[in-house]
Amino acid sequence: MKKLVSRIDNKPKFNVVCLFADISNVDVIEQYFIGQAKVFVTKDGRYLIVEPKITAQGHEIYEHMMEQLFLSLEPLEHARDPVSYIETHIWREAEQQAILDQVKANFTELKYYLIRDIVGYGILDVMMNDDNIEEITAERFDRTVGVIHRKFTEFNILDSNVLFGSEDMMNSYIQRIIQRTGHSVTAAAPVMNAMTQTGDRMTVTYEREVSLPGPTIDIRKFTRQPYTITHLLELGAMSKLMAAYLWILFDAKAFGLIIGETGSGKTTTINSLMCLTNPRWKIVSIEETPELKIPHYRWERLFTRTSSMISDSANYDITIMDLIKASLRMRPDFEIVGEVRGEEAFALFQSAATGHGGLTSFHASGVESALSRLSAEPINI
Repeated sequence: MKKLVSRIDNKPKFNVVCLFADISNVDVIEQYFIGQAKVFVTKDGRYLIVEPKITAQGHEIYEHMMEQLFLSLEPLEHARDPVSYIETHIWREAEQQAILDQVKANFTELKYYLIRDIVGYGILDVMMNDDNIEEITAERFDRTVGVIHRKFTEFNILDSNVLFGSEDMMNSYIQRIIQRTGHSVTAAAPVMNAMTQTGDRMTVTYEREVSLPGPTIDIRKFTRQPYTITHLLELGAMSKLMAAYLWILFDAKAFGLIIGETGSGKTTTINSLMCLTNPRWKIVSIEETPELKIPHYRWERLFTRTSSMISDSANYDITIMDLIKASLRMRPDFEIVGEVRGEEAFALFQSAATGHGGLTSFHASGVESALSRLSAEPINI
């Protein structure tokens, strides 16, 4: 794997990073393609990616075309079809530089890496496009990225062959993917939660402001088609009698608390249970990062806002508490709060007592632990 090399001038150096793994002596338990890349899951708990090989000549052309796109006057995000724009750019540059034969010989690989690094997610692109992946975690720049695979949960986290290699490269990568969500991450605001265009949740830390030895990345990937109550029944996560009882409760606009540890499936359960509610109800959901995918036509989707402005005289943050208070004027039949941790739980319980149904998730290891937390500070119900 090649590392990025910094240059003295203002023009960045674009070295292509090709992921490769020698699987000749590896015990592979599953393999499949993600686009042109191939994924191998091994018996010793690894997630290995093999991408198309690119020649030295192709590498040189890639670097030149990346520089030209970087210096282009037309921002790529304004292009109606970024993929077609990149293809057009490849052939235009080939004609201008009189390298049509060289480009033809390397076109497939050039197109793959240019689209991956400009339109896609760079070295994490295969993982982001793999629907089998539930979580992507990078705890530090000098260790390989880990993934949680939906089919191989017995390994917990699979080790991959993806490595950022340097703190600068990982910081640069974080800035790029966060900017694409419409947010920014800086030394002044080094922690950012954001949502990708496909609805996945990203949490990053920048530089060494709050994390050592450097930046971190965690991406929670949600299923493209949300689970329904029938999925929970088929998977054995819930019995038919439990589902029927919950159906009666929600039809009576009961209040529910989904309890579980991190990554236990609380959001998935809420999504599934909402299929039991009246389809003509108005649903209001409140979250820090939008994750829910509710099928109701009358669905009002609210989420918090954290301002990056630092001021003693003004506060532009919108909290869960603010949104719960506002939702009482929206006449919801059923209200969902993605997660409660503090005083907003008291407001939610009070709003549910006004007559509409409610559902929220709560971090706890069990019922007794949840009751203890709810009755203690800062919730104190």
